[in-house]
Amino acid sequence: MQLELLSDWFEGEFTNTNQANKNSAFESVQFLVRRFWHTRTDGVWFYIEQIKNERGVLPYQQRIMQLIDQPNGLIRLHTYTTPQPIDFTGAYYQPQLLDKLTLQQLTMQQGCDILFTYEKELKQFVGETESHECHLNFRGSTHVKITYALYSDQFFQQVAGYQDKEKKVWSTSAPGYHFIKKK
Repeated sequence: MQLELLSDWFEGEFTNTNQANKNSAFESVQFLVRRFWHTRTDGVWFYIEQIKNERGVLPYQQRIMQLIDQPNGLIRLHTYTTPQPIDFTGAYYQPQLLDKLTLQQLTMQQGCDILFTYEKELKQFVGETESHECHLNFRGSTHVKITYALYSDQFFQQVAGYQDKEKKVWSTSAPGYHFIKKK
């Protein structure tokens, strides 16, 4: 039940334009999430595009994500890349572009799994990377930690880069990117 709720909240067209207009520390970004592979029974699958609004329609990041129920009540998010992401550009609006994608084409990003819990009282899902093993050489960091707070109509995403497990070298400004779902 929580997997389906998280999936419903996660799918959609999100933007942080309001935040970017008020705070120059944030770029204006679209975060597009489209569910696909509806008949698979190994979790819920999504195609993700992130587009910087001032740069037009080409995404700067494309991923495939899979949500899976865990025996302990948590929900695991796997992240995958594809060999030719350009082949799927625009699939949020034209999902038939994903018809040619196969599971064998995907490469899982090792160490980047995010574990979500549902906080019923707050009506939110909270998630964070499971370990300090999500490797990314960016602005002096060797790996990143990612956290989410997801609600029915919005989510926050915080990303921080580390050199060692405890040495943070950069971070998005608090409370992170604030994406609001378009109605």
